[in-house]
Amino acid sequence: MHLSDFILHETPGSYQYLADHSHLQLVAFCDAFKGNGKAMAWLLRTKNREWAATLKLALDEDYDARDWLLANEFSAFVYLAECIERFIRMYNTHDDIAPI
Repeated sequence: MHLSDFILHETPGSYQYLADHSHLQLVAFCDAFKGNGKAMAWLLRTKNREWAATLKLALDEDYDARDWLLANEFSAFVYLAECIERFIRMYNTHDDIAPI
């Protein structure tokens, strides 16, 4: 299964798969990506700040979030944010797919 399945397509059973394998932060990440403010609040409240900061950087170009990730040695999450940004740009350029 790919992360895009969870984020975009809500493949049947995808959320349950993540929850069953103790990846609740990824469930919240996917929901927050879709605009669920409660999911973003959960990420922050449960000390999954690196996931929240990744979204802030990828979606809002929040460079304070980037600086926080780098200062806390989460450089892989900066790379993930860059990948998400590229994915969104690519996804939004296809005429046959609704933009994110």
